[in-house]
Amino acid sequence: MSDAPLLRTPLYESHVALGGKVIPFAGWEMPVQYTGIVQEHHAVRKAAGVFDISHMGQFIVSGSDALAFLNRALTNDVAKLEIGQGQYSLLLNDAGGVIAASFPQVARDSRDGALAHHTASKPARDTVPIIRYESR
Repeated sequence: MSDAPLLRTPLYESHVALGGKVIPFAGWEMPVQYTGIVQEHHAVRKAAGVFDISHMGQFIVSGSDALAFLNRALTNDVAKLEIGQGQYSLLLNDAGGVIAASFPQVARDSRDGALAHHTASKPARDTVPIIRYESR
């Protein structure tokens, strides 16, 4: 464990004010639940849930080969997404194995580009395969 102080998202005070149970997560203070698992499950199924992604890293991939590049690195066909759509996906290693849930969302934001979010736990680890894909 690191002795570094935990980071807080811009929504930290709101999480606390709403009764969020805050725990350490990958160097951040993040809420794990508010009222209870069953009640929150029902709330999400009946209405909606909100997830604070401000602790997550982002990759912006652009250019004429952006979608082809992402399709080599990810499990889903990003080119099938309409502009503005997002999709959960996984980042693959050279052998086709999954590198955790490194890219939980890819949002197509233009004809030749996309924004990819990755988990906060190991963003540097996730960057290395991307650089290797790009260099091919």
